[in-house]
Amino acid sequence: SFQVMSPTKALSLLLAIALPCQAVVIYNGDVGVQYLGRSGQIKLFPRSDNSTKFVKIKWDKIEELNAQGRKVQFVNNFASQDFEWFGPYSSQLGGNNATRVDLRAFLSVGGNTVGFNISTWLINNDTVVHNGNQTLNVTRNSIKFTVDIQDWPFQNTANVLTFGAKLLVPGNPGRPQRNRTRGGEKVRFGTGDLIVVDQAVVDGENRNISSSVEEQGAQLLVEWTFPSFQNTLNYDPSFSLNGNEADGGGEGGDGGDSGDNTDDTGVIVGSVFGVLAAVAIIGVVVYYYCRARKRAQQDRGNEFQAGLVA
Repeated sequence: SFQVMSPTKALSLLLAIALPCQAVVIYNGDVGVQYLGRSGQIKLFPRSDNSTKFVKIKWDKIEELNAQGRKVQFVNNFASQDFEWFGPYSSQLGGNNATRVDLRAFLSVGGNTVGFNISTWLINNDTVVHNGNQTLNVTRNSIKFTVDIQDWPFQNTANVLTFGAKLLVPGNPGRPQRNRTRGGEKVRFGTGDLIVVDQAVVDGENRNISSSVEEQGAQLLVEWTFPSFQNTLNYDPSFSLNGNEADGGGEGGDGGDSGDNTDDTGVIVGSVFGVLAAVAIIGVVVYYYCRARKRAQQDRGNEFQAGLVA
C-alpha cells in the first residue's frame, strides 16, 4: 500500500541533504571559526568583530616535484576542491577541551585515490601538544590543524611533496615578522599569527621539513615541502589572532555581522541560498504530503463504498 512520509521525516531528510553544503560558524570563548561551505576555507575571528580583524586560510595547491624542482604530479584545481566536513564535536587537545571539525576529500593523482584530511581544533586556553616526539605550544584563541595525507603515489622516492596555503588578513598588513619558537617559527602578519612547525610525522617518524613564506599584498603565501612517504604524512601547523589592529580597513567583500554575543559555545549553520532552497523544497514536500494524504483518504473512502456495495 502507498505510505506517506511524515513532514518531520521529510524535514530530517532535507536537512541531512542540505546541511553539508552550508557554512558553519563555531564560537568558543572569545573567538569564532567559520568553515566556508565545502571549499575547505576557514576564517578565524573574534566574537566582537569578524570584518576588520580576522585571519582566513585558503588551501592553495599540492604538488609532487622531482630533484630538479619540476612538477611531475599534482591535484587539478586543488584550491577549489570539494571537501566534506564532519562535526563539530567535543574533543580533547593537550588535556584541554576543544571543539573539533574535520574536512575530508579524496584526491585523484595519476589514476590513484589519495586520502586527504584536515582536522581542526578550536581552543580557548594555552595548551601543549605533541607532533610525534616534538612538543609544541599552542596559544589560546588559536585553531590547531593536523594535515593528513595517505597513499600519495610518488614517482620517485627522491621526489618531494609541496603543500601550499594562503593567509588573508584585513587592511595593509605590511611585511611579515618572523621569530623562532620551540619547534618552529612564528610568522606575524597583520592580525594573524602562523606557527610553522619544522617537522612532520612521515610514516610514523619525525622528519625535518622546509617551508617558505612570501608576502603578496594582504595575502601571505605559505608553502611546505615534505619528503616522500610510503603510507602517511601528518603535519601540525596552527593559526591564531593577535592584538594587532587592521591598518587600512577590512578586506573587500569579507564583511558581515559581528556574530553572537552570548557566552555559550554555539554552532550556527547558515546560508542565504541554502535557506531559500530549503524553504522551496519544504514547500514541495508539504504539497506532495497533503496531496498524497488526500489521495489516501479517497482510497479509504472508495474501499469503504465498495464494502457497502458488496
